[in-house]
Amino acid sequence: MKNTMTTFAKAIVPLAGKINDAVTSEREQKVLKQTIGDILKKAGDLHPSGCSKAAFDTYIGAGATGDIRDKTWHQQHSFDPGRHIFIREHCETVRSLRNMCISDGPFDGILCILIE
Repeated sequence: MKNTMTTFAKAIVPLAGKINDAVTSEREQKVLKQTIGDILKKAGDLHPSGCSKAAFDTYIGAGATGDIRDKTWHQQHSFDPGRHIFIREHCETVRSLRNMCISDGPFDGILCILIE
């Protein structure tokens, strides 16, 4: 997992640095922030967030198959349409993670954010 997150961190570092550059326009900053957010979302696809025992039991009780504990929040719409069983959300929003990456700038700080 760390090797994969290293790749994502290496992609974020120059983007975060460019956002903090005084010559970067507001439009460029907006696009760079969106790009960092997209990278964070894809990195999140590799971190299953699990679910409560009650939600898992409800899911299985409804006749569903598969293990929703291994799914990511991006996949919820395919196995829990309308979010009737449980709501899977970020513990931290993409925006807050993005802002942490921008302020923690150096590679090691960003990698730590991605791994945790």
